[in-house]
Amino acid sequence: MMKVKHIISLQPGYVLVEEPASFEVIWEEQKSRLNEIAAICGEGNTNKVLILGPETKVHLSVIELLLLAKGIAKLDLRVALVVNTDLSSELESFFEGIASNRGSPMQFFKHEKDARGWLNI
Repeated sequence: MMKVKHIISLQPGYVLVEEPASFEVIWEEQKSRLNEIAAICGEGNTNKVLILGPETKVHLSVIELLLLAKGIAKLDLRVALVVNTDLSSELESFFEGIASNRGSPMQFFKHEKDARGWLNI
């Protein structure tokens, strides 16, 4: 069976990342994924990213979460996540805080409408 990947598309004023059902976040894939998102942001001259995902399993250690958040901050992205993850609320807050404290606002949302409002899109 073929593994379904995320879909990244340039929208007016932002980049949309759509994750498939049962998406798994794996450390080895994150650098190329971030580079792909950053390249599309560059094409659209935006740093706003909306990530949508129904069920997301995060296979990252606390150190990998820290490194991923730092990587997002280096790219100067503003990220709204409307994903149902298996992370605890404490780990979600930790992830948000690392990126936000380094100049890349990031926030988890329950509803797409709220995420779009936060991104001003």
